[in-house]
Amino acid sequence: MKRPVEWFLVISETRARIVRGLPAPGAAPAAELVIRAPHRNLHEIMADKPGRSFSPGSAGRRSAMENGSDPLLRDKVEFLHQALALVEAHRRAGSFDRLAIVAGPRMLGLVRAELSTSLRGIVSREIALNLGGLPEAALPDALRREMARI
Repeated sequence: MKRPVEWFLVISETRARIVRGLPAPGAAPAAELVIRAPHRNLHEIMADKPGRSFSPGSAGRRSAMENGSDPLLRDKVEFLHQALALVEAHRRAGSFDRLAIVAGPRMLGLVRAELSTSLRGIVSREIALNLGGLPEAALPDALRREMARI
């Protein structure tokens, strides 16, 4: 019987790292898939004015529309959608059977909210820890340690 292949989505607000299985201790890690969010400042996100709309109940009067409630959150969610679309494409291709999600607590909450039904069905574990800043060589060992705790 074939052993299930588990991938790891290690994601922060600015970078998503997809670790394609854990190599044996001491072996060279498999190449990661990495997606980086574009570096943007708040003034860049809000540079486009939201526009104007007709006011309800006033004949022909227009008023300015306000920006959405949290433009930085919208930017994070847009980046998350890009990362999840890549993971979903690999799931459809049959590249892996199970998915572990590793993210800081806030980002993990966003991932849970945006996860598709098909990906949600193969999530094997969720680890609320930000490991995204670790060097590529150190990440597999950190993942092994965290998996041993669960």
